[in-house]
Amino acid sequence: MVNTSSVSASRVVAATVVGSLLFTTAAVADRTPWDFDLETSGQDVYWTSPTAVDNDKPLYDATYTITLVEVWVSFWGIPFGPFDITDEIPPEYLSNSDTYEGPPPIIILHETLVYPEPPEEPAVEADVHIEIDAAGYGQMSITNVYLGEVEFDLGPPWGVVTVQIESIRIAGWIEVTPRLPGDLDGDGDVDHSDLGILLADWGCSGGGCDGDCDGDGDTDQADLGLLLAYWGWGT
Repeated sequence: MVNTSSVSASRVVAATVVGSLLFTTAAVADRTPWDFDLETSGQDVYWTSPTAVDNDKPLYDATYTITLVEVWVSFWGIPFGPFDITDEIPPEYLSNSDTYEGPPPIIILHETLVYPEPPEEPAVEADVHIEIDAAGYGQMSITNVYLGEVEFDLGPPWGVVTVQIESIRIAGWIEVTPRLPGDLDGDGDVDHSDLGILLADWGCSGGGCDGDCDGDGDTDQADLGLLLAYWGWGT
């Protein structure tokens, strides 16, 4: 294996971090998606979201999706690329959705990304970490980066040759929704006004129910239990 000291400066882009934010408001919670785009030629790189979500909620729905993994390679000192290797990455590393207990910090992903998959010798290896920090900001890092050699089809006239991986780029998005179950009036707490909404809506079914705390389309004992479980939160 060859280390990354032979990086071709003429074509390998220096490590960059590009983040952008779109902000939308839901009826009860703020749903915040962030885009990330990181590239490294062997160094550790970091990304921080431009704004933060509420950091005082008991539950957080979080989804991450890596939409692009691409590499630059070199052969006989000649750069080639970029090559999209997204389909070569195990799918469980590329996307996941889950609900996490708050308040932050919350670790969403901490995995070692490897290409190609074992038992083949790794050509690209890096630790990928995604979290919501204590202040509510999204954080992502690519660290402990190893860039080595791999057999790669460069197409005519080269064919399959052994190339040096020069850089790797990872892009995608993260979406986080803080939730306070039982906050039916959206004022940031669970109190008598929320209980009043639930009781006034008792027995509603078929969706669109104002007292539906658990999202199952009706207002019943399960919703009352959930509201009482978070009673007093935020007050």
